[in-house]
Amino acid sequence: MVRSMAVVAAALVVLTLAGCAGTSAAPGSGEATITLAQSKSPVQLLRNEAASRLPSIIAKDVAETGDTSVACLPADEDPDGVSRAWHSSLTLLVTNSRAASIHDATDDLVASFVEQGWVAAEGEGDAAASVAPTMLTSGTSPVTIELQELPKSETQKAAIRITTVGPCVTTDGAGSDEVLALEGSD
Repeated sequence: MVRSMAVVAAALVVLTLAGCAGTSAAPGSGEATITLAQSKSPVQLLRNEAASRLPSIIAKDVAETGDTSVACLPADEDPDGVSRAWHSSLTLLVTNSRAASIHDATDDLVASFVEQGWVAAEGEGDAAASVAPTMLTSGTSPVTIELQELPKSETQKAAIRITTVGPCVTTDGAGSDEVLALEGSD
C-alpha cells in the first residue's frame, strides 16, 4: 500500500508541476497549466489507488470501467466541447456474503483518504443508488474522487463505484485528434 501511495503521490507531483503545454488555469493566474494527456494518468492512478484500498474480501469482480474525456462546460457555453476533463470510473461488484457491509467498506475507504487530508462531502445521487455519493477533494490535488455505494436490489448486485475526474483543460474539441487518440477512438 505504501508503494501504491508513493506512485500516486509522484503522479500528482508530475501533474502539479507540468509545464506550459495546456491551459488548465486562467491566463495570468500564475498556476501551472496542463494538457488533457498530462491529466489522464494521474486520474487513472487515483481511481486504481482507491480501488486497491478496498479489502480483497469485499470486491468480487470489476463490473465495468470507463476512461473518457467529458465536457466541463454546458453546450450553450462551449458548443465544440473544447473545455474537457479526464473521467475514469470503476464499478466493483461486492461479494454476496459482504453485501450487508458495503456501507462500512465505503466509510473505511473514505476515512483512508480523509486521514491523508482529503475533505469528504455528500454529493448528488442518481436513480441507481439509494445512497448519495461521497465527494473527496484535496487542496494538493486537482483530481476529485466520487465514491458511491450501489446496494443490492432485485435487479443489481451490490457494488461500489469509484469515479475520478481531473481538472478542466482546453483541448481542440471533442472530435479532435488529441481527444480521439487519448480515448483510443482514432
